[in-house]
Amino acid sequence: MRIATRNNRRDKSRLLVVRGGRQERLVGVQARGLLQSCEPSLLSVVGEPQQRGGKTSLAYDITGCVSVRAHARSPDFSADTLRSLCADLLGATQWCARNRFPSTGLLCGARHAYVADGRRLRLAFVPLDVAGFSVQEAPLSLLAHLDVLARRRLTEPSEELLVRELHALVVQSCGIFSVNRLSAFVRLVCEGASNRECEGFRPAGATYALVHAGSGRSFAISAGRMQLVGRDPACDACLRSWRNVSRRHASVRCEDDAVLIRDEGSTNGTYVRGRRLETHSQETLCLGERFGIASETFWVERR
Repeated sequence: MRIATRNNRRDKSRLLVVRGGRQERLVGVQARGLLQSCEPSLLSVVGEPQQRGGKTSLAYDITGCVSVRAHARSPDFSADTLRSLCADLLGATQWCARNRFPSTGLLCGARHAYVADGRRLRLAFVPLDVAGFSVQEAPLSLLAHLDVLARRRLTEPSEELLVRELHALVVQSCGIFSVNRLSAFVRLVCEGASNRECEGFRPAGATYALVHAGSGRSFAISAGRMQLVGRDPACDACLRSWRNVSRRHASVRCEDDAVLIRDEGSTNGTYVRGRRLETHSQETLCLGERFGIASETFWVERR
C-alpha cells in the first residue's frame, strides 16, 4: 500500500492517491458503494479506479483540505472542532456498518485524515480485499491522536467533560474500536454542538431501540418507563425468535443517555459487564453499551 498527495497545476486541485500492492484487489461491491456514496464524511473519489501493472489506484479529492495533524496546530482548534471531528468519524463508521463494510478500510491516520471548511472531518475509504493499513491508520488511532490533542489544548473548566470522556473512551477501548462506544460518547458530549451528527440527539419524546448484535434486528422502546423484554407476545419487546430467552426475561427503561436494565427472574440470566444480575436486581448502563440477555448480546440506541 502506497499513499501520496499530488497537485494538479492545471486546475489547482489536490489529490490523495492510494495505490494497492500486486496482491491487493478492489472489492467490487465496496468500490461501487463508494462511488455511489453521498456520505459527507468521506472524501470524494475522482474518476474511476485505475489499473496499472496489476496494481489498483484510487484518487480522492482533497482540494482545500488540511490534514488533521496540520489542523491541530491551528489557533482555531476548539472544543466545537473536536466534537465535530468525533461526530464525523461516527458518521463514517456508521456508513461502513450500514453497508456491511469494515471500518478498517477507513484511512484514519492523522496525516491522511483531512479537515474541510474549518472543522469537518473527511476520510478516504479504500475498498481493497487485503488490509494494507497499519494500526496507525485505524479509527482508534485517530481518536487517540485527538485525545492527546484535547488534553494539551482544551483546558477550560467547561471543556472538562469532553476531555475526560474522550480519554476514557480511548483507554477503555483496549485496542478494539467500537462504533457503539463512539456513538455513546458523541451523544454524551455533543449537547449544544452545532454539527449534523448532534442535531436531533435529544428531541422531545425521543424513542429508543433495543438492537440485537448478531442480526441487527431492532425493537422499539419507549422512553421514561419500564419496558418488558421476553418471548411473551405481551412484552413490549417480543424476542420470539430466541428460544433461550425467558417469556418475561428482563425490563429496560431509557432516560436521556442512561439505560436501566432489570432481571425479571429469567432462567438463563441477564448479564451486564460480564456479571449475571441477581433476580429483580438492576444495573445502569450508557446508551450503546452492550449487555446479555441469555446468550444473546444487545444494546440500546436512540432513534
